Amino acid sequence: AGTYKCSATTEWYKTDGTEMGKSTENTTALNYAKASTATLTFDKNPAEVGDTVILTCKVEGSPMPGTPNITRTAKDGSTTLIGRSCNVRMMAKECTVPLRDVDLNYNVNYRCDASNVIDGVAKSSSDDEDLVIEGNAVAILTQEPADQELDVGSSLTFTCIIEGNPLPNKLKFERKGEVFKEYDSQSAGDDSQITSSTYTLSYIKTINKLQLSDTSKYTCS
Repeated sequence: AGTYKCSATTEWYKTDGTEMGKSTENTTALNYAKASTATLTFDKNPAEVGDTVILTCKVEGSPMPGTPNITRTAKDGSTTLIGRSCNVRMMAKECTVPLRDVDLNYNVNYRCDASNVIDGVAKSSSDDEDLVIEGNAVAILTQEPADQELDVGSSLTFTCIIEGNPLPNKLKFERKGEVFKEYDSQSAGDDSQITSSTYTLSYIKTINKLQLSDTSKYTCS
């Protein structure tokens, strides 16, 4: 992009050698336009629990795109805007985010969004990538039994979700501080269901035909 000048000069001379001439000058502006592009990368992926991972969002375009938005989408679908530090190089802008001491909660999707305007029209672009965290981590409960009020004779169902890497292979339910059910990751029994993914183990526990003696605080671990 820039302004370019083209000049042409034609000269005439009289017979007596007197110089006479004419000069013309043309000026043309050349504007280079390029829609924004966004590229998101990690310096390591997969990464180990406890690592520091550098996320980089690089945006390019002419005119230069504004500062990009970098977001992470949690497992519950909520989106959070992440702070970033940016440097400008020519027609590119690089923004970095250090993710320090990562654990399994960082094992989500990250996205970079950028835009510029060409001839009054916004040109948007985005790139996203899942960060994969590997290595041992303490199992954590992400969902425990919720409080419920039920009638005698009805059924009680509650869900327990555990995350860890490697996944725990045992789960126990406690009532009134005492273990009343214990399952392994292969068999839950007739009154429970087990589903698992890479880092998540879900147990759904059902107690049928409730009695007053079933009134208690239930926990899983």
